[in-house]
Amino acid sequence: MKHGKSPTVKQKKLIESRRLNSSDWLVERDTPEKMVIVSRCGKRKRNIYKEV
Repeated sequence: MKHGKSPTVKQKKLIESRRLNSSDWLVERDTPEKMVIVSRCGKRKRNIYKEV
């Protein structure tokens, strides 16, 4: 499993637009189509699909 990194301001806005608390999530992967985030406790993984 890859280690997550702290989200940037732009990524935080995207996470919060999905009604999630950005301080509880780390960014594992960020591609043009989607962003994969992992909870800070490491138990849950989510895909956030971006508007194209």
